[in-house]
Amino acid sequence: LGDGRTTLCQITLENGYTVLGQSSCVDITNFDLDKGQKYSFDDAIRQIWPLEGYLLAEMMHLDRQLQASIDALNDELAPSTPS
Repeated sequence: LGDGRTTLCQITLENGYTVLGQSSCVDITNFDLDKGQKYSFDDAIRQIWPLEGYLLAEMMHLDRQLQASIDALNDELAPSTPS
């Protein structure tokens, strides 16, 4: 950010989506690049977890929808039993 006390970490996921982590110190005299890189990386990783949770929930939802469609199609195609 150009203030001399903030470190940014951009992680690009395999699908091209990017997540930005950051860390800052209050006093510029306490700035430590190694710590800033570690903390901004940790922040970016922390932000990925809710996205992964959403993706898992969406995939489970789509799987249930697909299974319901397959079951309905199987019911339609099954030979009827005479009464």
